[in-house]
Amino acid sequence: MNAVHDEAYDAAPFGAAWHAFWTIAKDLDLSYTSVPMALLFRDEGSRSLRYIAGGCIQGEVPELPEGFETVDFEGGAYVVHVHEGSMERIGESVQAFYTELLPASQHTLREGPHMELYHHNGDPMSEEYKMGLAAPVVW
Repeated sequence: MNAVHDEAYDAAPFGAAWHAFWTIAKDLDLSYTSVPMALLFRDEGSRSLRYIAGGCIQGEVPELPEGFETVDFEGGAYVVHVHEGSMERIGESVQAFYTELLPASQHTLREGPHMELYHHNGDPMSEEYKMGLAAPVVW
């Protein structure tokens, strides 16, 4: 499910994309074959982000329902930061990752989707919840 986002960090469009995804995906058995994730693309020449809520499916891709699509992208190295805490604070982690932690890693960003990696278990509003933020880099 897609959302386009042009402004400062605001999770509302992302939440709508996840709601649309889970409305359809709840009837699919993806729980053991897929990691819930989001891909963030910046289209060339645009300041907007394209946000795709979905899952990384391991193995054979099942027949997808209407409204779903497959997205292939080239693999490579990623720097990963673990956000721990409520999703209400994800903006703080995103800000710290891109303005402090990633520059301190001394890796150079490369073309490719940025990722959010979610866990099936746990309450995303809990202070114990963990998820990953990943940025493509030249290693």
